[in-house]
Amino acid sequence: MSDNNEPEIVDILKIFNEALDSGNNNIIKAPSLEYAFRDVIDDSISAEEKIKEAALEKERLEKSYDMFSRRTRGKRRRRFKKAKVTSTVGGITSGVPSNITVNGENFQPELGQVHVLFEGGGTSASGVGTSNAGGTQVLVALPEATFTLGGGTSVGLFVLPGNLNELKSEETVTLTVQTPIGAP
Repeated sequence: MSDNNEPEIVDILKIFNEALDSGNNNIIKAPSLEYAFRDVIDDSISAEEKIKEAALEKERLEKSYDMFSRRTRGKRRRRFKKAKVTSTVGGITSGVPSNITVNGENFQPELGQVHVLFEGGGTSASGVGTSNAGGTQVLVALPEATFTLGGGTSVGLFVLPGNLNELKSEETVTLTVQTPIGAP
């Protein structure tokens, strides 16, 4: 309620109290009636304060959005392309931990880490690396679940820039796990 209405509420309350005290208007005085009336008025004032706060928050958000839209007006938002895997340097040898270099396009170094998924032999594991500045190469350590696969297992490699499934490479490179030299 606005400030100019509050004195009217106080006046109504005074009239109500006087009528209760004088007994003029055939009003039966109940001890809790006055408190109930005050509670109703307090609840009404509280509800109006919440409405005011909501209106102020809405105004603040509108101003914030307005400022944001002015700052970004005319600027193009960057659209990312899906990653593409073209080749690898290094291989997978059963039981031998090592690194592998994955070559391709659109590894999006500005998104941070590049996740390389290794899928094969009923397992799926990922290694994490950082792309070169051109977004064409990433060096990653083979996950244990991949280098412990048996010889002859085929493993597909996929790239997820910034760990975003939407940018996952559609092309894959398939490697075959090699048996170490001298192993039976």
